[in-house]
Amino acid sequence: MELPQSLKSFDQQQQQQQQQHKNTNDDIEPKPTIDNISQALCALYKSNDPTQINFAQKWLIQFQTLPIAWDIAPLLLCESNIFELQYFGASTIEHKLRNEWSKYNIETKAKILPIIVKIVQNSSNYQTCIVTRICVALSLTVMYTYPHVWENAILDIIHLATQDIYKLDLHNTNNNHYNLENLKLVLEFLSILPTELLKENDQYQNFKQVLKKVIDHVYIFLLSVIKSSNDLEKVKLAFKALASWLKYMLPVTSNLLLCTFQISFDTCLQQEQLLESLPTILEGSAVCLHQRVSADYTEAFNYAMERSLHSLGPIFNKVCQEQDDTKAIPLLNVFIQFLISDEQSIFAKETISRCLEMVLSFISIANREVCSMIFNLLDDYKSHPTLVALEPEKVKFFFLTLLDRFKDLSMYPLDYPSDPDNGDEETDDDLDEDIATFRANTTCCFIFAERNKVVEKTLFHHYLVNQLSQKIGQGVMVWQAYESILYYLYSLSESSNEAQSEFVPILLKLIPSIPVKSTPLIRSSIGLVGKYSFFLKDKSFYLEKVIFDLLPAFNCKPLVATAAESFSSICINNECATILFSHINRIIELCQPVLFGCKVQTNPVVVTIYKALFYIIQTAKSIKEFTPPFQQLVAPIIHNLTQLVNSNNNSNSNSNNSNNSNGNGHHYNNKLNVSNQDKPILLIQLEILASISQMIEFDEFENTTHSDAPYQYFQTIVPLLGKILATYNLDFEALNNIVIIYRWPILFTKNIVTDFLEEILYQVTQSYLQYPFSPLLQVISAMISLTNLPPTFEKKLEYSITSISTLTINQFPKVSNNDNNNNSNNNNIDIPLIDFSTQPDATKDYLFLIMHTLKSRPQCVDRSIVSTLCVSIIYYILDTKDINTTKNCCNFLYGVLSIPSNADLAKSRELVRPVVDNLLQIHGATLINNLIHGLFSGIVSSISLIQFFSDILYSLNNLNEKQFKLDITQIIMNTHTFLPTLHSSDERQNFVSELTTKVNMTEYRSKVRKLVLLANAAKITN
Repeated sequence: MELPQSLKSFDQQQQQQQQQHKNTNDDIEPKPTIDNISQALCALYKSNDPTQINFAQKWLIQFQTLPIAWDIAPLLLCESNIFELQYFGASTIEHKLRNEWSKYNIETKAKILPIIVKIVQNSSNYQTCIVTRICVALSLTVMYTYPHVWENAILDIIHLATQDIYKLDLHNTNNNHYNLENLKLVLEFLSILPTELLKENDQYQNFKQVLKKVIDHVYIFLLSVIKSSNDLEKVKLAFKALASWLKYMLPVTSNLLLCTFQISFDTCLQQEQLLESLPTILEGSAVCLHQRVSADYTEAFNYAMERSLHSLGPIFNKVCQEQDDTKAIPLLNVFIQFLISDEQSIFAKETISRCLEMVLSFISIANREVCSMIFNLLDDYKSHPTLVALEPEKVKFFFLTLLDRFKDLSMYPLDYPSDPDNGDEETDDDLDEDIATFRANTTCCFIFAERNKVVEKTLFHHYLVNQLSQKIGQGVMVWQAYESILYYLYSLSESSNEAQSEFVPILLKLIPSIPVKSTPLIRSSIGLVGKYSFFLKDKSFYLEKVIFDLLPAFNCKPLVATAAESFSSICINNECATILFSHINRIIELCQPVLFGCKVQTNPVVVTIYKALFYIIQTAKSIKEFTPPFQQLVAPIIHNLTQLVNSNNNSNSNSNNSNNSNGNGHHYNNKLNVSNQDKPILLIQLEILASISQMIEFDEFENTTHSDAPYQYFQTIVPLLGKILATYNLDFEALNNIVIIYRWPILFTKNIVTDFLEEILYQVTQSYLQYPFSPLLQVISAMISLTNLPPTFEKKLEYSITSISTLTINQFPKVSNNDNNNNSNNNNIDIPLIDFSTQPDATKDYLFLIMHTLKSRPQCVDRSIVSTLCVSIIYYILDTKDINTTKNCCNFLYGVLSIPSNADLAKSRELVRPVVDNLLQIHGATLINNLIHGLFSGIVSSISLIQFFSDILYSLNNLNEKQFKLDITQIIMNTHTFLPTLHSSDERQNFVSELTTKVNMTEYRSKVRKLVLLANAAKITN
């Protein structure tokens, strides 16, 4: 292969460059040589020593980044006959082209071309996989150099296989001659180039314009090989290349596309070994239909469709009989791609209908894996105009036929055990993963069809109910068939779809009459009835029958989880829960074995059942009705927790005697770890108590007294939780449940919990001091807004805030202001600053607690705490590596600065004003400088963060207008610190005027946003 004339002068320059590269091999040890590379590859693939393997891998990767790799890699290919060395050499060249090309200058890029040419000239000596890597490198070279450097790259490479490219004849193939030694490489290259172009389609959008001059020659060359060659391997390779080009770019001459289809069908249908190539051609061509193609191509695509409809059916039947999915999938995908891609309505309605019929015929005999290909069509059915335009009856028939087939494919295996009476044994009731996945995917497709109004809302329900009725009438004794129907009814049921109400009474009558039973079948029927609360809420007879038929399933382990979910789904409906309250005693009695049995206390399903029961009892109309069932449900939980605490008292009593305790005897030192045996029980009991706090609104009951159940409940549970907190080292999940147990009643049942606030405050504070779990602070924040609290509580709250602040501030890492690279101020202070970003959750909860206390009970916060936090925030404010934390800090600082001007916060103003005055006197200029620097230098780009910065500036302007204007003017008019690219003093003065103007906050935010845009525009212009 001759070098292009324009590049021959670079050949000598390349030799000179090789001499320069010899001095670059000192970058790694040992030095890069062929022997060392050989040893490294041997270590990588054959050594059993992980250290050697790791070193060899890193050394080889580092070698590929060196300039000398351009010298050594060709030697590995051209002067070695060892496969591993040749493969590594080819991969190295590919790596350097792909990763380093854009970094080279024009001269260097041109010098690389002779290396590629030399390697290509020796390609006949290499194994196939090495030829592939060389062709990838060659494709990249063509992409990077064609046509500006290597003007005729594609034709030059094709000329390696035939010198008569312009005389190739697709009719009289005897006149076509090829250089067989190079033919394989050229075909491999032509299959890879369009694939690489598709990968980089955005970067090489203009490539197609250049290719138009030669694309027809590419097609003619590939078709001539297909018609002329007797070598099946090369013909397959030509088909592979042809399919790749069809995906990327159609021939310019539309008749050539028709010729492509004709030759492809004729050749592949005549030789069975080539049949698998035909779908790749058709799939590839369909890709181009997504683009806007000329009407000239209509004849060619219709020809391809007609030939496909006439010839692919028998082939598909045969490969399905042979269970060859690798051949069946592409055949089905041909029609799916034609349907998906026909955005220009190239095919007539009648053709589309026949195509759908062909798809259904394929689906009727295909297995799950092959059928899964149709999901691509169904998922986005509504967006395909040719499909939407079909008659409704045809669409209906299409989807119902699919549902019928998918229902059969989704059945449990026929040999799956039924186990209908095995209630005492734990059974593996999971479907095979592929069946479960297939069920989920098909369900999504049918739901999309309903939601997008492709079919009527009740079409699938109507069909499935009829199917169930027919099978029962026929006495079918295959439980898998019934279970599959019930599964799809369950999956396609919407909990609030009133349109399905007509089917519910029919199903409630049909399900009990199914003539065969199995555990999976019963489980599906239980899950199904749980979907119908929208119907049951108005039909007490059906509701009671469903519930009392469902509750016995709690005693069967394979059914209990599904039964609990269905029970909860029904009870969450308030109308259903109200009806069921009249039966609450009987319901609790039937639930007792699963709720209170010692063997089931570790089963999470207990929480679901408890929640369902709480839904029922919260509908009680009076405290008198509420109390008995509530106490009956809560008593076992309290008993379990008390027993858990008491069981550890003996082991911990000696150590507790030597420790201090509070007045209630709670010790927070020498805690125990929760044993693996006790942990599940503890978590479940706490989760149940958390659900009580979230679900039951005790304040709805009027005139509750200390003798009523709600008060007695908290009177019992608060000290018990205190013992748990004092006894155990609790993990995140347990502590989070305790936070919920306390926080919700404080927010929503204030009258009842008031007497327990001091005890709760003590527990939470001590727990936080032992283990600073930040959500615990949310409990204290909830207390602060309560009214009519005794003075003793405020004293304890002050102690709590101080203790928590001391620990929290100390637990944050400290940094010197000199270490803050983002800080634009030169007047650094010599005090340690808090690094808030290391603990974002703690920062959020803690700052909210302090701010909430400042506004509601300012006397409980020490001024030094506020000052310490504000100073650190002033110097931290440009640290945007965690934007959410920066927002929280800005929000806190703005809150502090706005208190002195808030007339509604008289007590807070008295405390905060001296702190703010001191802050601004010492650090005000620094704060303004950091805010200005962040806004207008590009450090702060988040829109919400820009708003926070503008709000702080707004509050500073309100606090001291004169000093603010002085500081702003000094910063902005200084050309060295503020937008050096903004040279005009008038423009700078405009910034000063806009920032110091007196407007409302909304207008001020708008002004700051406009100034940020102006600053960015100034930088871009510069």
